[in-house]
Amino acid sequence: MRIGERARFLCMPDQIEGFAQLETVLRQEKKAKETGVPRVAHGCCAHSSPDHLEENQDLAHIYESPLELDITLVAVHPPGSFLKEPWEMNAAEKWAEVPVRKSEGNAEYGRGNYEEACAKYTRALVLLESLDQSSPIQDQRRDRDQKKAEQERRQHIAKEEDRRRARLGLPSAAETTSDATASSADTTLAGGEGVVDLDELTSLMQTCRLNYAACKLKLRDWNTVIIQCSEVLKHDPKCVKALFRRSQAYAEIGRDLDLAEKDIGRLREIIQAHVADGTAARDGPEEQELRRMARFVQAKVDRYAEREKKMFSNMFS
Repeated sequence: MRIGERARFLCMPDQIEGFAQLETVLRQEKKAKETGVPRVAHGCCAHSSPDHLEENQDLAHIYESPLELDITLVAVHPPGSFLKEPWEMNAAEKWAEVPVRKSEGNAEYGRGNYEEACAKYTRALVLLESLDQSSPIQDQRRDRDQKKAEQERRQHIAKEEDRRRARLGLPSAAETTSDATASSADTTLAGGEGVVDLDELTSLMQTCRLNYAACKLKLRDWNTVIIQCSEVLKHDPKCVKALFRRSQAYAEIGRDLDLAEKDIGRLREIIQAHVADGTAARDGPEEQELRRMARFVQAKVDRYAEREKKMFSNMFS
C-alpha cells in the first residue's frame, strides 16, 4: 500500500482471535486521552466485566461472523522514530521506558512546562498500569500474597502451640524458619520478558501519580487531582503529599469543604505523630504548610457561610 491508499477485506471468525481485546484497549486509551485521566484496560477481554460489556456491546458477538476491515494508510514511520502503543510492547520494553518518561516529566516540571510534564507522566502511568494489570504480574502478585498468607498461618499456629505449652508448663517450642517466607522486595520474572520488582512497580506508580497530580494542581484541574491522590491514598493512607494536594483541590472546588477539612484533620494527626517520633521537626515545613492550608480552607468555609447568611437574609427580608 501507498500513503492515501485504502484496502478493504474480510477476516473469518477463526482469524480474528484477540481483536475484541485490542479494540477495547484502543477505545479505553482514546477515552483516557480525551478526558486527560491516564487509564488502561482492566481486564483480559471486551466482556471481562459488567462495565466492559456495557461499554462494548458491539464487540460481544464479534467471533460469530466475518469481520470487515477498512484500512487507509495515513503515514509511514521508520522503526525507532515513534513511540509504540502499550499493547505493542512487551514487559521489558515498558519497564525500561518508565524511568525515562518520569525523568523527562521531572525536568519539564522543573522548567515550569506543566502541560509537557503531564504528557510525560501520563505516558509513564499508562505503561505502569498496563504492566500492573498484565497476567504475569498479576500471577506473581497472587503467588506472593499466597506465600505471605501461608507464612502468617504458620506463625499463628506456632504462637498457639507456644500458648498451649505454656499452659502445661512446658518449654516453648524452638522457633523455625518458614520456607514460605514472602519478601515483597524480591524481584520477579514477568512472563520471561523482563525482571520487574513488585515493590518498585508500586512505588513508581505512586510517585508518578503524585507528580501528575502536582502538574494538574498547577493547571487548576482540581477533579483530576482528587482522582489521582485518592488512588495514591488507597495504597498509602498516610501519604502526606497526597492529602495536601487533595485537600487543596477540594477547597478550590468549594463544594466539598467538609472533605477538605477531613483531609486537614488527618494531616494534623500524621504530622503530630511525625513530630512525636522525631521524623519531622517541630514547626518544620510540614507544620507550616499545614497551618497555611488550614487557614486557606477556613477562609473558604467562612466565605461560603457569609454568602449563605446573606442569601437567606434576602429570602426572608
